[in-house]
Amino acid sequence: MSSTGTVQFSAASTVTISASSGISFGDGHFFGVEKGSETVGTIVPGELTIDKMSGKITSESTNLAASGTDTIVLYNSRVSINSLVMVTPSADGGCKPSVYKAVPASGYVTIGVQNTATNACTSAYTLSFLVVN
Repeated sequence: MSSTGTVQFSAASTVTISASSGISFGDGHFFGVEKGSETVGTIVPGELTIDKMSGKITSESTNLAASGTDTIVLYNSRVSINSLVMVTPSADGGCKPSVYKAVPASGYVTIGVQNTATNACTSAYTLSFLVVN
């Protein structure tokens, strides 16, 4: 199939594309991934829910101590025990938040963050995540 314009597929549930050697986007890019955002602890301390494939997490703590750690439980219906969940700091909150673990389970991922700076955070930090299944 080829087109000089837009090709649109739609389905009531799932469209599956497979290829034994992979799927190439050529020089193009991939966009339109669902995304969400939430602050940790809005409902339950240390926890949040974002049922999206990607998103931004704002920390509950605004003054994480030097060498201090946060454990965040992100509930996400897209996550399974076999998911690859990539998490990276996206705003530092005046310190150096480093993600040292992202452990997926059925319906959630446990994220560990440590402030590797010699000073406490001065505001909330943010993390970006992407779930790959």
